Amino acid sequence: MLESKSQELEEILGNIDQIIWYIDSKTLSLQYVNHAIGAVFGFTKEDFLADPTLWQQRIHHDDRLLVRSFFETLIPGASQEIRFRIHRVNGEICWLNSRVYHNEKLDLFVGITSDITQSKLQSEEIAFLAYYDPLTMLANRSKLKLQVHSRLDHSPLVPFSLIYIDLDNFKNINDTMGHEIGDQILVEVTRRLREISHEDQLLSRFGGDEFVVILNNSDSVYISNFCTQIGQIFKAPFTINDFPFFLSSSLGISMYPEDA
Repeated sequence: MLESKSQELEEILGNIDQIIWYIDSKTLSLQYVNHAIGAVFGFTKEDFLADPTLWQQRIHHDDRLLVRSFFETLIPGASQEIRFRIHRVNGEICWLNSRVYHNEKLDLFVGITSDITQSKLQSEEIAFLAYYDPLTMLANRSKLKLQVHSRLDHSPLVPFSLIYIDLDNFKNINDTMGHEIGDQILVEVTRRLREISHEDQLLSRFGGDEFVVILNNSDSVYISNFCTQIGQIFKAPFTINDFPFFLSSSLGISMYPEDA
């Protein structure tokens, strides 16, 4: 009867899409897992049972300390969720969400794990689109505003500058050549601006053909040199489909706290 019930339970757990498992609470060695683990990790259930530490080996290097600390601090009788990354057998990175219960009586951690890679990617994409321009991959106007307000609120005594860049007569290109050509030019303008910008500077696309750079000081000589570099990047034509486009730009400069 016991063998029959065990087979029934195994059949039920084997048909569940989520990974169901339990590990020793002291050694963290795997004691049981259902077949759903194969679809996520790429290894079979038998692979994991043959090597009880295999699941730990597949955890992303940057998340291993997080996972170990999670189990070390999980209160007996309590359950909690954790999200971490693993490497599939083919090397791909996968995001997992685990609800874990600490069964003190059996000295086990019992868990249910789901693959949340797709939902994680979708949420990251939504977050990215909220603050970044999908064409140039630069910070957008919302991100720029957050940065400026953050500086004013948290570092009111630290000087900085805003450089506003407007492409002259860019509307004519869109009207005569089409927006696809205009977009390619904007991408090339972005590439050239990146080349003269530093990591500690925020480069953003403020509008259609408008860019704003935050410089981390208000030194007039530094600003003058940077603006000279901006002028230099427009001296060479922007060649799209073997056709050269000659552009110029207009700049506006505001220094904090001198101008505000």
